[in-house]
Amino acid sequence: MRTMIETNIAAFNNLIEDFSTGSDELVENGKRYIKTNTAEKEWLQKLVIENSLRILSSVTIILIKYEDFSYIAFIGNKLDEVNLDTHVLQNEPLNAGLITVLLAENFLKLSKSTLLDFYNDILFQHKEPEYKGHDYEDIVPFLNTINFYQIPKDSVLSNNNLYKIATYLIAIDKQYLILDFSNVVINLFADLSLMGSEKIEFEFFLNSLLSSNFKHSFLELYRLVERIFPLNYLKELHVAVTTAIPFLSFAALVEEKIGWRPREEDALEKIFEKTSSSTTTLFLAVFQNPQAVEVISCSKQFYKLRNSIVHFRANHTEPILNQIQWNLIIQGTLELIDQHYSENSTFL
Repeated sequence: MRTMIETNIAAFNNLIEDFSTGSDELVENGKRYIKTNTAEKEWLQKLVIENSLRILSSVTIILIKYEDFSYIAFIGNKLDEVNLDTHVLQNEPLNAGLITVLLAENFLKLSKSTLLDFYNDILFQHKEPEYKGHDYEDIVPFLNTINFYQIPKDSVLSNNNLYKIATYLIAIDKQYLILDFSNVVINLFADLSLMGSEKIEFEFFLNSLLSSNFKHSFLELYRLVERIFPLNYLKELHVAVTTAIPFLSFAALVEEKIGWRPREEDALEKIFEKTSSSTTTLFLAVFQNPQAVEVISCSKQFYKLRNSIVHFRANHTEPILNQIQWNLIIQGTLELIDQHYSENSTFL
């Protein structure tokens, strides 16, 4: 259990060190602490930081457990919560115990634009005769913005997957997006972060959403397509041999021991053959050329697009796609991933 004294010392040491990196003003030693009521003391002593994820240089998401509930602290700018589903995440008020711990653990930093005001307004309070601790609400305005939520027990995010939660929050807020995704694509990212298969590695969704160009956004999603290449070749064998080895481990073992893996272009062809027509129509809108003498399948065009991004050979051809076309490809790839990961969840 955390101690009040040590946590407060660490919190103010971090604040002063942070201040000193941006200012030459000298800070005198002193007994400084954040005052807490009985409930806030419990938070300080008993909350558990279970996991954290740094999304961007200015954005961190933290999973917190207190008593029998899970909470999310999203540190960055104030989030736009107009589209926040309260069945998924519920706003929770800040408290002195929480703020003290986050300062002590160095998750909260001073805003560099407020250093002088922080020095004048905060660092000398302990010298006042009636001093009984700093009010955390006096300190919060000088810090990075913290958005705090409780995860309801029946929330679809109750598995506490930080990549899923981050994808959801980034998608519904949009302020951190660099690419001009269509609303359809953004909503699809948000919906799949809530309702998509648990077998999806949502790290790649988040990376795709935060990419700085469409080529990289596509490649992050392509990695999830690569994961399912062996399915149409090995899943029946995996069932037939009645092994306890999970499917992906089984596929890796086959590749390691006998050197077999599906040819990428062939694997994509099998995947596209089983992909719904509503999804392949999105790709056709981009890849189909009515004037072409030879019609090239969607799977081959998809693979060709991947190669044109990954490789830089002598005959390199840069993909020339507009914003609308890229959005259709990203949408189609998300839908393809959703379908195949959902249909094959028992194998993945």
